[in-house]
Amino acid sequence: MTDVYRNRKVGVIGLGRSGLAACRLARKAGAEVFATEMKGDVGDLEELRSLGVVVELGGHSDKVFDSDLAVLSPGIALDTEIVKKARNAGIFLLPELEFAWSLLPTKQFIAVTGTNGKSTTCALIGDILRISGRDVLVGGNIGVPLSSLVPEASADTFIVSEVSTFQLEHIAHFRPWISVLTNITQDHLDRHTDLSTYVALKKRIFENQREDDFSVINLLDPISMEVSADIRAKRYFFANQPEAVRGTFIHDGAVVFRDGQDTELLDLDSIPISKVVSVENVLAATLVASLCGCAPSACAKGVRQFKGLPHRLEEVASRNGVIWINNSMCTNPVAAQTSIMSLQTPVVLIAGGKDKGLDPTPLIDVIVKRVKFTILMGDVSEALGRSLSQRGYGSHTQVDTMDEAVRLAHSVAKEGDSVLLSPGYSSLDMYINFEERGEDFKQSVHRLYGRHDERR
Repeated sequence: MTDVYRNRKVGVIGLGRSGLAACRLARKAGAEVFATEMKGDVGDLEELRSLGVVVELGGHSDKVFDSDLAVLSPGIALDTEIVKKARNAGIFLLPELEFAWSLLPTKQFIAVTGTNGKSTTCALIGDILRISGRDVLVGGNIGVPLSSLVPEASADTFIVSEVSTFQLEHIAHFRPWISVLTNITQDHLDRHTDLSTYVALKKRIFENQREDDFSVINLLDPISMEVSADIRAKRYFFANQPEAVRGTFIHDGAVVFRDGQDTELLDLDSIPISKVVSVENVLAATLVASLCGCAPSACAKGVRQFKGLPHRLEEVASRNGVIWINNSMCTNPVAAQTSIMSLQTPVVLIAGGKDKGLDPTPLIDVIVKRVKFTILMGDVSEALGRSLSQRGYGSHTQVDTMDEAVRLAHSVAKEGDSVLLSPGYSSLDMYINFEERGEDFKQSVHRLYGRHDERR
């Protein structure tokens, strides 16, 4: 590990999962560490103190300004008072993402961002690289903080990292070898104020790339194409239709990689795509894998064996001809629309949550056209119900708890239906995060079938 931070004073602002990992990494790198957190308690306090980290809880004092630089957790926004003061004090600020990246011994860094499909694409890239015999670590916004991966990496390691706008907001020199932009639609307007700001932050993933780096872009997403028009990295594209482009596309039922010549990577008909992974995820992941030198056989095997991720079109149960699907990760209306459209069965939908200031029209449109019955929860339930009624759609009701939603869905769903939790909104009105919401759904389904017919 480089000694760039040895004996330097590093402040860490925010002690969530990423902040805690940054503290551990900074100490391992030989830095003096001062950490500050608004909450009055953190779970790993004794561990941090045993490592020699000085910890401040219950608010941010000016002590952090004694640092040479400050590492920001993803939850710390640019307009936070402590960030404003640190900037005015001349403190160099960088996100946990860039702090960890700067300590990596490898340059083989693959960063994946976008509104939808980031996590699945990251996981699939990682699986294909492993099947190809590469040493690979997957983390970032997908679950394991990048700071936790650094000690495990070598010069030969491939790093696959999900990157959010919350992390890109603060970057200075962060430079991925391969940057992937899955798509851009409205999201996180509760933090980024408007779509143009959100789009500008997504574009930052390409900001420091050079001519010998690579970018992977969704050819059929207009905003992605617009923001990538003037970047320096080599541009490769993926498209769910035949296209004469450099990258991956569909031709005669197969995924084809084009880079001077055409190479068939896999036959879509032989691979169970839809429930756990979309065609777009496959196109993006196999394109990245091809740029990394993976063989077509590894791409095909990786997709064929891919099991998906929790809370992303996750099949929870199948009873009496009814399939129960947990898609709690779906936190914006466009993602909900896409997940509903991906199912070939009649849908009983559980939706709603905390509004992030996004246009609900995509979700309303698909409910009216495709959904058999809709069960609404959370802060938006009343307003969303009114909007559906105004469109002449009366097959909806409101509930207060997930248990109530699951019981009602059970009474409505018939053989051949799917019950889909695809909220289209943030979980923060009722839950700590989308994982907790998804687990509540799964437990409610399991309780239901503990009391009812267990036949599959």
